[in-house]
Amino acid sequence: NENERLKTLLIQCYIQETARKALLSVEGAAKAEGYKHELMTILGYGAAATIRYPKLVEAIVSGPTSGLLGCKFLSEFMKRPNMVGWDLGCTTCDIGLIAAGLRMPMIAIDSIGAGCSHVVHVDVSTGRITVGPDSVRAALGTMYASDQITIGDIDLALGYVNPDYYLGGTIQVNKARATAELTKRVAEPLGQDVYDISLKILDLIHAKVADHMNGILLSKGLNPAEFTLMVYGAAGPTHLWGLGRAINFAEVIITPWAAVFSAFGAAAAEYFHRYDKAVTFFLAPQMPDPVKLMQGGVLSQAWAELEERGYQELEAEGFERSAVKFRHGISCRYIGQLSNWEVPVEVGRVNTMADMDKVIGAFEKNYTKIYPSGARYPEAGYQITEVYVEAVVERPKPVMESHPMKGKTPPKNAYKGQRKAFFDGEWINFDVWEQDRLEPGNRVDGPAIIEHTQTTLVLPPQNYIEIDQYKFMHYLKK
Repeated sequence: NENERLKTLLIQCYIQETARKALLSVEGAAKAEGYKHELMTILGYGAAATIRYPKLVEAIVSGPTSGLLGCKFLSEFMKRPNMVGWDLGCTTCDIGLIAAGLRMPMIAIDSIGAGCSHVVHVDVSTGRITVGPDSVRAALGTMYASDQITIGDIDLALGYVNPDYYLGGTIQVNKARATAELTKRVAEPLGQDVYDISLKILDLIHAKVADHMNGILLSKGLNPAEFTLMVYGAAGPTHLWGLGRAINFAEVIITPWAAVFSAFGAAAAEYFHRYDKAVTFFLAPQMPDPVKLMQGGVLSQAWAELEERGYQELEAEGFERSAVKFRHGISCRYIGQLSNWEVPVEVGRVNTMADMDKVIGAFEKNYTKIYPSGARYPEAGYQITEVYVEAVVERPKPVMESHPMKGKTPPKNAYKGQRKAFFDGEWINFDVWEQDRLEPGNRVDGPAIIEHTQTTLVLPPQNYIEIDQYKFMHYLKK
């Protein structure tokens, strides 16, 4: 714990005020255009906060956290308690997990180097191809402003992405250059066809993502077939076909705003501050009730101290005490375990054994959401290592707009023609559709490419999509 605190302090000293200065500049520009509020960001534990929040270092993973908050919101709205969030962008591939409605701690948001701007490396002496971990980020690849070959170059060369419609045509990318560089620096040194080797590189990336995602689920005893996959990030829909073949999810959903899904999640975030305090005490199996209640007094006192901190900070931000509500929790484990689990509890004070039973019951309930029930070990007793309080102020939440359902046949003005793309070892004619012109109730069969100004969905011949009343695309097998 001390090592982690030291690292956090070093990061805070190195970058916090630089980041705050940049965010204040953005806020100033927004206000010059008529924006009337404070700019906000998302903290790593899922809270919205102003950019003047004193511990801005906690916003260091705001992007992945925001995406998972969006998944949490839709999990509750759509009544899908089990959901995997998959965010594939330029720089990282982020995977988040919601199990039985429980948003896992930050440890369950894993990032791997599989973004569309990651660099493709070739070792000619061994014939080995690796991708990443370096990324050219917004330079995209040889197709745009980099001399490094990337996954984005491959998407363009294989015909999945329209060179004339990148970001709606606002930037021009060079398909011929991307293909030529792939040929010269990847295919020819390995004695391979440029399109065959490009497809194999995508297979490598898709297998890497699938293995990592399976590892997250299976290590916790969870079955992918019981989970909804929410696909987002600018490159997520483009590469869904590879992941969809590797893992059998209960359903797969893409929202109309997939490329900016994390911004949606930020809008769905609650405004709250979180406060933690380290404690150390044990609840052994044979411990007398009076001793357990003494330990409960330690919990109550710690929670009360954290509540007062919350009142003071939120009052300083302009909120009345009456507007502040509190949520309480602990970090707990079975005695002898090495890992703690964060557990929200229903009580804010432990005055009776019934209160203590609720605290322990909350741990047991959450533990069985994460691991099989056979992994429980109450006979070992419990060790509580930390308490926390979330001081919450209500803020508006997004409202999902329902649209009238139309027929299965898309409108004629949604059809943009055909484009050849290299898929499963051959060139295939893909129907091309404009996503924003598709209507609720429509069905689009693969092979198809659904274009949006910010992303592209590749639909294999074996799949189709159906669009629901919220314009969510449901990715299905024929």
